Amino acid sequence: MVLQGLKTLSDINVAGKRVLLRLDLNSDIRKGRLIPSERLTAPLETIRELKRKGAKIVIIAHQGRPDSKFHDFISLKQHARYMNNFLKIKFIDDVIGIKTIKAIAVMKSGEVILLENVRFVPDELNYSKERQNKLITQLAPLFDLYINDAFSASHREHASIVGFPRALPSAIGRAFEKELEAVKSLHINNALLVLGGSKPEDNVRLLQKTKNKVLASGLFGPFCLMALGKNLGKQNKIMHDSLKKYGSIIKQNKNKIILPADLAIEQKGKRRDMKIDEFPLNEEIFDLGIETIERYAREIMNAKAVFFKGLAGLCSTPAFSVGTEALLRALTLCKGFTVVSGGHTQTMIEKLKIPKNKFGYVSLSGGALIHYLAEGTLPGIEAIFQ
Repeated sequence: MVLQGLKTLSDINVAGKRVLLRLDLNSDIRKGRLIPSERLTAPLETIRELKRKGAKIVIIAHQGRPDSKFHDFISLKQHARYMNNFLKIKFIDDVIGIKTIKAIAVMKSGEVILLENVRFVPDELNYSKERQNKLITQLAPLFDLYINDAFSASHREHASIVGFPRALPSAIGRAFEKELEAVKSLHINNALLVLGGSKPEDNVRLLQKTKNKVLASGLFGPFCLMALGKNLGKQNKIMHDSLKKYGSIIKQNKNKIILPADLAIEQKGKRRDMKIDEFPLNEEIFDLGIETIERYAREIMNAKAVFFKGLAGLCSTPAFSVGTEALLRALTLCKGFTVVSGGHTQTMIEKLKIPKNKFGYVSLSGGALIHYLAEGTLPGIEAIFQ
């Protein structure tokens, strides 16, 4: 048992049962095309086990957000096509309509259906226990069991994560179970935290909980500098709202943070590494500077344990993937236990062809893993317990 009282596939009988399976298939999308990632193959173990045991499996998952600036809020049709390379999945371009109801009604044991992007239904993102939710009222009566195998989405209080467990007998899938088992070996107060990416709110949560050193990577580096009073120019305007919201927390925890000494910008189409005292500048920041990269790499290689979350720079551009590549390669040289977190980081590891066994554990989760490490639980876990 992973957590006392938390059921896994080993604890439930699924034979002949209609199982609603929540997965996280959210992947990179470029020019409307799906970039296959391990998120599409990680749940195969759970699906195959359910098939083998005779369940009728209906998958719900999401891709992007309605307000996404990455143009990745698209149908799951491509996801189904890719997953059909591994097992037979029928795609239904519907979530709570008549197409879904009819398809579920005629399912046989061992069959698998993937429904359309669950976030196409507004009630997915607007869940509240205090009012009726169309997603829950329409779908829950059609199923016998709910299984959550989407650890990386389980920090969200969305209908498909916290609503269905309140309406159906529930358990977690094998990928979720593996995630919980792996991070048992990581204790944030004994690990060096390398916090990057573009979402300061995730990093701030963990910063407040740890007693150890934090390397401010990615856009979190300039964010911390600005929160501590440094004017970086254009970047201050871009992150203005986040600074107002989280700046005071950075100040309260400044003694834990190792800050960048230089940052990389683009000028005349080329990368330029600028010392912090050369700012403010009217350019966006796209990577850590070389001096900072070298220092962070040394810290990583000498650490007893490392938690690495988020990209150090804009990895879609080779000139600004320098920091991420250097830090990941430094991580492979660390003799302590290492955890690498986040879907984008996983994509970069694959792109660099770094063997996953060079790390202690590679997680597909970003914000969810941070939430779990900081709080010891997730909304998706708590919903199953209720």
